[in-house]
Amino acid sequence: MPSQLERRQFNAKNRARFGASSNATTYTQFATDGLQTMSGCARVRHTIYLHPYDFDVTIGGTAGSSGQSGCNTGSMFGTCVLVDISGSALAGGAAASAIRIPALGMGAGASPASPLKATAVFAVPRDADTTGSIIAYVDWTYGDAPAQSGCKKSMALALGYVAGYAATPSGIRTAASIGGASAASYNGTACGLFTSTCLGTFSSFGASDSLGVLVLRLGASAGSEDGTLITGCTFITGVRLNYMANKLGEQSTE
Repeated sequence: MPSQLERRQFNAKNRARFGASSNATTYTQFATDGLQTMSGCARVRHTIYLHPYDFDVTIGGTAGSSGQSGCNTGSMFGTCVLVDISGSALAGGAAASAIRIPALGMGAGASPASPLKATAVFAVPRDADTTGSIIAYVDWTYGDAPAQSGCKKSMALALGYVAGYAATPSGIRTAASIGGASAASYNGTACGLFTSTCLGTFSSFGASDSLGVLVLRLGASAGSEDGTLITGCTFITGVRLNYMANKLGEQSTE
């Protein structure tokens, strides 16, 4: 079909819909008040970034150690990893040849026999759809040189959805955990490779949800669970949640 050039302004007094020619559920729609919404494959994914300091830990001092032992509490701690910047443009403004990148780790001491956990709370985005999925990624690195490429590590995430506004009583529902034993693979034998691991998908947020509660679980014992990677050398640099958005933010009332 040849294209058509229209030089006059198009003014739709009723709603306007684009798409849906071959799939009635996939389109972008403009309501009579101009609000744009998307349906089906016309929707887009946005990302919630959870950094180490978003979790219930205090970012610590020296690299690879927070001065506290995760063996006693079962919790992860704030730590950092060192990245070599010698010979780069960054080195001119730094006092040393390495910079610290915030991370989550197990703290000082030997690798624990039980998994370590950390929790983050975040606001549900106002453009989130109530159908579809939330794809979860964990960004991490390893502070030693594995014996071989492809070594595995256990990582898991669980998500809780907290409902309740104003005088409405709050309540929580949960999605099944994702990830698990040997879920993460370290593709290399060098120390300090930055890796991103997809652990799977959660259900989308509900219409009355106001908060999300994410629990991150790392590990267990020093190599016996996964074979080659120990908890004490595994550092989490962030978690990303790719959620489904079906509109351009929250509609204005002004």
